[in-house]
Amino acid sequence: MVALIVFGALVITSFVFLQAPASSGDKMAANVIVEQLREQINSLWQRVGELRLKIQNINERQKAEENVLNPLDAKPPVLNNLEPEHITSDSAVITWGTDELSTSEVIYADEYVQKYVENKKKMMTVDLELVTFHEVLISGLKPNTKYYYYVSSTDANANYSLSNTHTIVTLPQERAGH
Repeated sequence: MVALIVFGALVITSFVFLQAPASSGDKMAANVIVEQLREQINSLWQRVGELRLKIQNINERQKAEENVLNPLDAKPPVLNNLEPEHITSDSAVITWGTDELSTSEVIYADEYVQKYVENKKKMMTVDLELVTFHEVLISGLKPNTKYYYYVSSTDANANYSLSNTHTIVTLPQERAGH
């Protein structure tokens, strides 16, 4: 459909230029028409981009629904681009991506991971929404403290992935008036 509209606009543009305008007023009118066509074509291409994004989101949701209906899916989500961001004295945002829709979980503590897993001294933040871009805020952290964390994502069929252990260091607490 879009290709047909673009083709039509090109045909009209060619027709306008093939008609040799007799006066400068005709030339200006032709230029206005051409500029309006360019604006319409740009608007159409922008709309095509928006529609492509919507189709991509629909395809991702359909893929997740198919996974729920497909008991043979035993492949866990692949984790990528794991990054800590916006680290302050009492919080941090952990972001990562997955290759399929999945949940978001960050497990963290101010002691080494094995130690807090064994002693159950861990803290966690969980988001059950199925997404491919994960962003989790961890808060209530102590200033100027090293934290160990790992992330986990679980798909609709309960296949899960765990990252390796990572660390962050919170910023020192700012004093009032500085």
